[in-house]
Amino acid sequence: MSYSSRFSLADDFVSDIDSFARSHADPLAKQRLAGFLSVSAVTCYELAIKEIFFEFSRKKHAVFGCFVEDQFSRMNGRIKISEIKAKAGKFGGKYKERFTRLLAKEERESLRSGCGSVESAYSNLIIWRHTFTHDGAIHSLRTYEETVESYNKGKVIIECLAKAMTR
Repeated sequence: MSYSSRFSLADDFVSDIDSFARSHADPLAKQRLAGFLSVSAVTCYELAIKEIFFEFSRKKHAVFGCFVEDQFSRMNGRIKISEIKAKAGKFGGKYKERFTRLLAKEERESLRSGCGSVESAYSNLIIWRHTFTHDGAIHSLRTYEETVESYNKGKVIIECLAKAMTR
C-alpha cells in the first residue's frame, strides 16, 4: 500500500462534510468538526509515516522490514517534525539530511509564494489534535477552514519524507 493512500480517510471525511461545514452558521459546530478532522488528519499522517518507513525497510531486506515494523508500530502520536528527523536518522545520516533539505526547500517555496509555513501548519494540526483529544478543548483560534488548509499543507511534510527515504 502506498503512503499516499493513507490520506483517503481524512480526504473522504473532508469531502463528506465540507459543504455542510462551510455553510453551517454555528461556529461551535464548525469547531467541533475541525476537532474531529484534526484527529482524522493526524491519524492519517501517522499511518503514512509508518508506511514510508515500513516500505523503505522492506525494500532493504525482509527481516529488516519485520524488525522496523515491530519497532515503529508503537510510535503512536510521535510524529513531530523533530521526531521524524530522528527516526529518519536511524536509517543513516543521509536520510535525515535529505529530509531536512527537502523540507527546508518546500518551506521556502511555500513562504515565498505567500501560502504560509508548511511546518507550522503541520505542527499546529498536531497541537490541535492533542488539545481536542486529551483536553476535550476546542481551540478558539482554529476554524474548520484553517484545519482543512493545515491538513493539506501538512501533507507536504509527508511527501518530503517519502522523497528522502529512497535509495
